[in-house]
Amino acid sequence: MKFGLRCLSTWIVLTNWNMGFGEDVPYVSPSFLAPVGELVHQSTIPLEWDETKSIAWEAPLVGYGQSSPVMWNDRVYITSVEGKSKESQLVSEFRLVDGQPLWAYRHSTANPGENTDYYSRAAPTSVLNQNGVISWFEAGDVVAIDHGGRLRCKVNLVE
Repeated sequence: MKFGLRCLSTWIVLTNWNMGFGEDVPYVSPSFLAPVGELVHQSTIPLEWDETKSIAWEAPLVGYGQSSPVMWNDRVYITSVEGKSKESQLVSEFRLVDGQPLWAYRHSTANPGENTDYYSRAAPTSVLNQNGVISWFEAGDVVAIDHGGRLRCKVNLVE
């Protein structure tokens, strides 16, 4: 029951974190596949790519991550984990135009677990809005970070 109450409390806090979008907000991709009606036109999607073709930029990622990136204006956000037992969880921001790393927020994992191919490694895709990015990690940690890389809220859903 404690887990359910913590999930409900977290949901209430996050949904009341001013999630509305104003009319002056430019195009963004705040979640996986973007909002309905704002998808990329199919004629602009590359059909072939490799190490030299259709790659705009590459950037180093601290640790291991497999979440989908989300974008806000000229920024890209991605999550990753680091350590033998995923001791650290990270949310990183990159510049969209060239992949320049801008900041990485790192916090300790509340419930470390073995880092293997058989378990998730920062797989959930983050969501975001004009206030920042919200990331949920496999260990039960949820963090809300503003666009400057400062922590706004951190909750562990397992404790």
